[in-house]
Amino acid sequence: MNFLIFILLVYFLALFHRFEHRVMIRDLARLAGCLPLEDGVPEGHDWRQTGGTKEAPQLKRGFDIPDKTAVLRYALPIVFAAAMMIALQDFTMAGVYILLCTAKWFALGVTLTRAEYKITLGRFTLLREALPQG
Repeated sequence: MNFLIFILLVYFLALFHRFEHRVMIRDLARLAGCLPLEDGVPEGHDWRQTGGTKEAPQLKRGFDIPDKTAVLRYALPIVFAAAMMIALQDFTMAGVYILLCTAKWFALGVTLTRAEYKITLGRFTLLREALPQG
């Protein structure tokens, strides 16, 4: 039974993070339309500017929850970690997942231009992808 719960949990984690990534790309594409950022990040975006230039700002999570979708984006990782600890009684896996979410929320930076975004951890580029146009 634990194996079934584990597989379902991993499957839902993957689906959630796929959804989260798509929402992030859409938000970054909307924000790229506002470049250059003269007065910082406009209202309605879940980002804060931590460096870079006006044309290529360095962004990190802003923890600005504008709607119910954003509430789920922050609450579901906590629910998944709690499910791992309670249902599977696997505190190691839950701890690793919590550390990965913490790194994603606080340590990763996004450098945004009109054409692409780049996710970095310190000086290392983890992902570089073109933004959808239109």
